[in-house]
Amino acid sequence: MPRRPRILIVVHTTPLGNVLATWLSSGPYDLAVVNAFPAAKVHVDMEPDLLITELKLGEYNGLHLALRARANSLPAMVIGDPDPVLERDAFEFGATFLHAAELRRDEFLRVVERVIASHLGASTRDRLAWTGDSSAFVPAERPPSAFHATGHRPLLH
Repeated sequence: MPRRPRILIVVHTTPLGNVLATWLSSGPYDLAVVNAFPAAKVHVDMEPDLLITELKLGEYNGLHLALRARANSLPAMVIGDPDPVLERDAFEFGATFLHAAELRRDEFLRVVERVIASHLGASTRDRLAWTGDSSAFVPAERPPSAFHATGHRPLLH
């Protein structure tokens, strides 16, 4: 059975996580949201179709995850404050860098769709069943802050 695209959202800031999850939950995606770097590493290794990470993740940063995603041939989007050096690093890691203060729902969703389509390829994207099994991207050990498109709940600290 074809599956829905899986998106991993990694955030340190709860309001940003809730906004991104709300925007994406209206689309044809299975979502997992984590707010801890160790959990994010586990989820990246599960090979989602897209990693969306906040740049600042406490003692870590989203570029660490973008590099890990690149090693797994996965697309990544990094959201943070403007910084030419970090933006260049994101670009060199193959990630899309978005300025947090400039995020707008429609533009963000277009970028997500473009990145996923590019990753999956047009023929694969056309075969996706947008009403597929939403349990496809549930980790064996789900952190308390993770959620699914069918069971959305706000991030917990």
